[in-house]
Amino acid sequence: MALSYATMLDRIERHLQDTGNAIYGLTELGDLIEDALKRIAEYDPVELDVIFKIETREGTEEAGTANTLTDTAKGQFLATDDDNEKVVHNTTDDTWAVVLTCTSTSILTLSADIMDADEEYEIYNKRCKNKRQIYIGDMPSYIRVVSVEYPVGTERNFSMAS
Repeated sequence: MALSYATMLDRIERHLQDTGNAIYGLTELGDLIEDALKRIAEYDPVELDVIFKIETREGTEEAGTANTLTDTAKGQFLATDDDNEKVVHNTTDDTWAVVLTCTSTSILTLSADIMDADEEYEIYNKRCKNKRQIYIGDMPSYIRVVSVEYPVGTERNFSMAS
């Protein structure tokens, strides 16, 4: 039987005979519950596959309009590019910007005026500086990472920042 967090918190408060939180504050109880759940997870760990997509788009700017990237030849832009804070690298001038909005499949609005007509660009994942990186800062805080594979089935070396 799965309990919601609120139900579990209520039961613990009743068990402690402290439903008004006079002795244990909600923050303290929340920290204790989190620590207890981590200890339980150590005894019976669950491995969860988390899949990240590596960005690989590139092309040529066509219009040279300020603060935009236009590529009608490829028409490869997605409505989610702005939600995912994609990074645009002008490889001709080595300048950088972030996608603000996706106007259409061929036009992006950028955070800076980095593109002129006929300049080459590459698009990377959020906060990345090349197409072989992924940003995991938005990932939930799991207890540990067991392995990293790319492509799936090929384990890669990795290290965890402490």
